[in-house]
Amino acid sequence: VDIVFDVDFNESDFFGPKTFKIEANSKSIYKLVFSPLKEQKRMSSISFYNDTEGEFIYLLDLTVNPAEESILSPLECPIGKSVTTNIMLENPLPTVASFSCENDNFQLFKVNTKKNFEMNPREIRQIDITFTPDSVGTKEFATVVFKSADVGDYTFKLTGIGKPPKPLSPIIIESSVNLTNSGIINFSNPFREQMKFTISLNCD
Repeated sequence: VDIVFDVDFNESDFFGPKTFKIEANSKSIYKLVFSPLKEQKRMSSISFYNDTEGEFIYLLDLTVNPAEESILSPLECPIGKSVTTNIMLENPLPTVASFSCENDNFQLFKVNTKKNFEMNPREIRQIDITFTPDSVGTKEFATVVFKSADVGDYTFKLTGIGKPPKPLSPIIIESSVNLTNSGIINFSNPFREQMKFTISLNCD
């Protein structure tokens, strides 16, 4: 005789059929999907009930390890310039989720979002991160963490390296004969310490 069990579990991150049928003279496997959103350790249970066979209760010892860090591709940029990459942040919940952003190298890696923000249900958001080097040939590092009590933490590892400056676009100054004209060259020191620069003017 086939037996049908009623399946009972009360966890929001458990997914599976609410009935389980076992055919006569056979064995069967019930598939319970456990889909946690954040690091945790807890006890839970699942039960199978049939009016004739009775109730079978299984205790579950659940351990969820922290999510793996995401390592982004290295960034390269000439000194005095900036380069931008992006990450995708997701709220998988059917409710609003709150996040806070932590950045251990905000001087060189700027996260283009508010420190505290919310995401709508099921929202996937692109967040830009801009790297502005202040040295040449030095590999820089940053760890950016988006923390949420609702869905857990997302950690991103970034590296960047500054390259030598590239020639800038020519500045064209026009003037009529026997008249003078001037142009402006905007220059800033991109290095983290005071520097001495030499200016030369060549006329072709």
